[in-house]
Amino acid sequence: MKTSIAIGALALVAVAGSANAGIVDSFTTAGNSSTNGFGAPWVNIPGSLFNQRQVARFNSAGTGTASVASGAWNAFLPQYNTTGSPSSSVLTYRQDSSFSTIDLSGIASMSFDIAVTGSVTFFWNIMDVNGFIIDYPGPFTLSAGSSTQTLNFSTANIDLGFDISAVNRMQIWISAASANSSISVTNFTYTLVPTPGAVAVLGLGGLVAARRRR
Repeated sequence: MKTSIAIGALALVAVAGSANAGIVDSFTTAGNSSTNGFGAPWVNIPGSLFNQRQVARFNSAGTGTASVASGAWNAFLPQYNTTGSPSSSVLTYRQDSSFSTIDLSGIASMSFDIAVTGSVTFFWNIMDVNGFIIDYPGPFTLSAGSSTQTLNFSTANIDLGFDISAVNRMQIWISAASANSSISVTNFTYTLVPTPGAVAVLGLGGLVAARRRR
C-alpha cells in the first residue's frame, strides 16, 4: 500500500508540473516605447510563444514613458482626460507571429501580474487570421495595488468562428484612468490544457487517497 501511495503522490506532482504556466514573454529582451502608435518598431523576442513585440504610446505628448527590460514591462501614464486637459495617455502592448500562425488549442489561459499606481483601464484580446477575437471581459479598471489578470479561454468573450488554431496576434491596451498613473507587468505566462492522460492520473491519485483514508 505504501508503494501505491508513493506512486500516486509522484503522479500528482507530475501532473501539477505539466499544468504549470509557461513563459509567454520573459521581458528580458529590452525595448522602449514609441509615440508613433502603430508605427512603433517591432522587437524580436526569441523563445517566446509569440516571436515579436511592439510597445507603443498614444496621446502622451512625449511626456509618458514605457520600457521593457529586467523582467518587466513598465510604463508611466501622466495624462488623464478631464475637462480642460489633454486626452488620456494610452499604451498598447502587442505580440504577433511575424506573418505565421500559432496554434493555441493546447492552452487554457494566459495571465500576468500587474502593479498599479493611480488607476488604469485595460482590455486584452487575441486575434486569429480572420480578424476574429477572443477577449478579456472588459474594459476593466484597476486601482492602485497588485493583482493577477487572467484571460481564461473558457470564460472569455469569443467571436463566432474564432480559430484558436490560427492565432496571429495578442494585444493589451492600457489607458490612464487618473493622472500620473503607472504600471509594472511581470510574469506573463500561459497554462496548458490538461491532457486526457493527465486527467486520468489525477483520478487515479484521488482513488489512491480514498483507499488510504479507508
